[in-house]
This record gives sequence, structure tokens and C-alpha cells, in this order.
Amino acid sequence: MVDGGSQEEPPLIKAIRKENFAIAETILDLDIHRFLNYFDVLCLTDKVGRNALHLAVIKSQNKLVQRLVFLDADSKKMRGAKDSKGKTPEQYDFSSQFKDVLVTLWDIVKTGNVERLKQIMMKGGKTAPPPGKYFPDTLTPWLKNSPLHAAVKAKQLEVVRFLVFDLDASVELPNKKDFTPMAYCNKYIKDEATYLTMKGLLEKTSQ
Repeated sequence: MVDGGSQEEPPLIKAIRKENFAIAETILDLDIHRFLNYFDVLCLTDKVGRNALHLAVIKSQNKLVQRLVFLDADSKKMRGAKDSKGKTPEQYDFSSQFKDVLVTLWDIVKTGNVERLKQIMMKGGKTAPPPGKYFPDTLTPWLKNSPLHAAVKAKQLEVVRFLVFDLDASVELPNKKDFTPMAYCNKYIKDEATYLTMKGLLEKTSQ
């Protein structure tokens, strides 16, 4: 990762520091596949090691925090980064206003918290979901993993059951590398009993 602290102040960092939030939003609107490079834009830091998410939390910018956390969904490098004081962005959330925002849908899936997923997920529709709600085909920004990809890889059987049977999550939806959730089952699950149960859930031959 390139450290912006040794260079001219990165534009995104500068915009948030100077509270030019409209400019920060414009930067985040750039095409992620052409201009909004994860490591060379989003993970850059200032001279004290703070990245854009550190500053967005410090400035209490809810929309920016939400967008940055979503863009961090695949790897958690921004959320896990420590500044020169050894603090992550979450540790600057003194009032806990971002307690839920700093946790992504895929994080919740990996922990197996079905009750929380029932609160924030709904069946897919033709229009965008309401604020704070997610469809089962919501994909991470870079690797294009669905919640079902994450659930299968984490071997969360109850989450898979919920996604497939309650929300009709697609078992054939490919990610960036063209792996479907079923392909993840074949790739990552080595225990035979778990594999057979997972396969049955994905094929809807067992509940």
C-alpha cells in the first residue's frame, strides 16, 4: 500500500480534512474500475497515518462513512488501518454513532447472525431497496461477492438456509472470478458432512 503521508496530500484526504464533502463525494463517484483504485486512492493516508475513513468518522460524515465502508467490504483494509496513535477509524467513533455503519452486510453474514440479517435484508425487487435494506443479490464492489458467496465460504449453514429458502438468493450468481456460490461450496468445504448439507441447501433438496 502506498503511504500518502510521504507524498503530497491525497485529494480525497484533503477534501475531507477541509470539509469539502461535495468534492469527496465526486471522487467517490469515479468509475471504480478505471479511476477509483482501492490501494492508490482509498487506502492512502495523511502524514499521521489516517485514511479517508478515519477522517470521515472524525468529521461525523454519515454518508461518506457509509460509502467508504461499502467500498471497504472486500478486504477491511480501511477499517482495520491504524494511524500513528495506533487507532482504527472505529476508535474515533466516540459516541458510537457509526456502530452499525462500520459493519457490512457481508461481515454480518460471516458471523452467522441470522436475526440481524432478517432485519436488514429483503427479497429482491424491480426497484432499489429502502434505505438500510439489502437484496440478496447485493454484490461487494471489487470482488462482486453476494451474501450467499460469503455465507458458503464461511460455512454458515443457517445463513445459507435463510438466504436460499426465505430470500430466494441465486445459487448461480457468479462473482468477478466467475465462481458461483455452488462453486464456492465445491472449492472451500472439505468436511464431507458439511459439504453434503451445504450442497443440499443450495440445491433446495434439504432444509
